Formats: sequence, C-alpha cells, structure tokens
Amino acid sequence: MSQLVNYQLNDGIATLTLNNGKVNAFSPDLIASFNAALTRPNKTGPSSL
Repeated sequence: MSQLVNYQLNDGIATLTLNNGKVNAFSPDLIASFNAALTRPNKTGPSSL
C-alpha cells in the first residue's frame, strides 16, 4: 500500500499531497495520516504552521 499523504520539505516549506486514489476521499486512515504529517514539522525543528 502506498502512502496516503506525501510529505515534502523544501526551503523550510512543507507540502502535503493527498494520495488516496482517483477521488482523494477523506477516509479515517487518510485523516490520521494527514494529522501525523501536520505534527511532523515539530519533530524536524523550528517552524510555523
């Protein structure tokens, strides 16, 4: 299974990309992955959201 949310960090800017098939529907798993990605900058150093 591929990642539901792709996280990329370039020049201090995080980009989250949904990857849940053709419709990118919000499923419970997608929401959990999205929330995990939102907390990721806190683990990698100073940033703002």
